[in-house]
Amino acid sequence: MKVTTREANDVKIADFEGNLDTNTAPDAEEQLKALAKQGATKILVNFEKLDYVSSAGLRVLLATAKGLQASDGSLRICGLNETVEEIFDISGFSTIFNVFGTEAEALEGFWLVDQHGSTITHNTIYVNHENANVILLSSITWRDKNIDRVRHDP
Repeated sequence: MKVTTREANDVKIADFEGNLDTNTAPDAEEQLKALAKQGATKILVNFEKLDYVSSAGLRVLLATAKGLQASDGSLRICGLNETVEEIFDISGFSTIFNVFGTEAEALEGFWLVDQHGSTITHNTIYVNHENANVILLSSITWRDKNIDRVRHDP
């Protein structure tokens, strides 16, 4: 497996390629921990080129997310292929993590949180500030309050 890192504004992006399994999980965990040690509080894991993830790989993601959450940071994941998406769905990890279809969608969510100073986890909140309309989709936590499957339209 290959992990490359890059940056978009203040978001560290880790691109995974190959298989994230028992053999490769320790190296992946070290690379993600290194980003956090460098001060990263926003990490996006891009799985566009990932072929497979095992339970060992899922544990790496969970440990990284917990570590970031302890420092008011967050982990987002994007680009799941059909196989990896099925593994996330069966394991329940698709509801635990902020999972996005594309890198652009994941990055937009990070920047939305920055602009409005709210801590948002689990999925997305859309805000139209011109007329104070808030549209909440799916299950989210916003300002430490759980809001489940709420949709508010004017």
